[in-house]
Amino acid sequence: QRLAAILEEEGGFSLPYGPVRTNLVFFCLPEAVFPEELENNWTGDETAQSIIGEVLSDLKDRHGVLVGGGYGRGGRVIRAAFHMDVHDEGLDRTAEGLLDVASRWI
Repeated sequence: QRLAAILEEEGGFSLPYGPVRTNLVFFCLPEAVFPEELENNWTGDETAQSIIGEVLSDLKDRHGVLVGGGYGRGGRVIRAAFHMDVHDEGLDRTAEGLLDVASRWI
């Protein structure tokens, strides 16, 4: 829940499935990450998929954070799973990493 709040409030990410109630956080990158013509296009466009792939690769390379992408809404939904051994430091690193890599695209 804390990651979702940080992403929404500080980064303009959206939560396509509503409030988070489990250890799985589903979110979408801020619309501003995508070229204007793709901002409201949820059809699974290859350009959008390429951008998401590059953002997630950047997240892994720069911050050591691995999340999964390619879920619903044209493949634009990303999933972060927090296991019992992930503590506040890991959550903070994830949030900071996502905010950082998304900001590079805006």
